[in-house]
Amino acid sequence: RVETDIADLTAATRTSGGKLYRPDEAEALIDDLPAGRHAPTTRLPDVPLWNSWPVPVLFLALLASEWILRKRHGML
Repeated sequence: RVETDIADLTAATRTSGGKLYRPDEAEALIDDLPAGRHAPTTRLPDVPLWNSWPVPVLFLALLASEWILRKRHGML
């Protein structure tokens, strides 16, 4: 079983400006947490790719190119 080195943890919290909580102090941890701030988010409009002609054409062109290259190199 591994024992907790309280002295090292206390030194680390002192150095970092933090606070050490033991398992029996979990309620205090929840109470000590600062209130969160509201982070505004923006939603970008959806862009339906398959409803515009360039995307399916590009897909078919890549598929045809792969087939042609495989055919020329005897991989089919």
